Amino acid sequence: MSTRCSRRGRRCSSCCVSSVAAVAASRTSRAWAACSAGELSRRNDLVKIRLRRMGAKKRPYYRLVVADARSPRDGRFIEQLGTYDPLTDPATIRIDAEKVNRWLAQGAQPSDAARSLLQREGILERHAATRPRPAV
Repeated sequence: MSTRCSRRGRRCSSCCVSSVAAVAASRTSRAWAACSAGELSRRNDLVKIRLRRMGAKKRPYYRLVVADARSPRDGRFIEQLGTYDPLTDPATIRIDAEKVNRWLAQGAQPSDAARSLLQREGILERHAATRPRPAV
């Protein structure tokens, strides 16, 4: 489908609908969730599981999120996986293990801090135990 219509170099809405819809779909979390494991394994360094800092000054509160590796620490994210409050005694950690396992299976790489939290909760060990071993 051409991006130009018959009106001398201008684009009409009917010519641009398919390209605009494709761009909008590529920017949503559903598009990332719909990716196959093979696609993400080729781009495994592009998707990270990391902590996003929230809260007030000197009162940190973190969200565990899946984000594009190129986005800033507190920038756009794809999906929220849990929360971490280091100021409570003991620290409060709430993580949706099912979502984390799904993203790990698709090739998302946890940051060092996120890996530490996932190990503390025992999620990485369970994921390694359920992951199929490669054929030799």
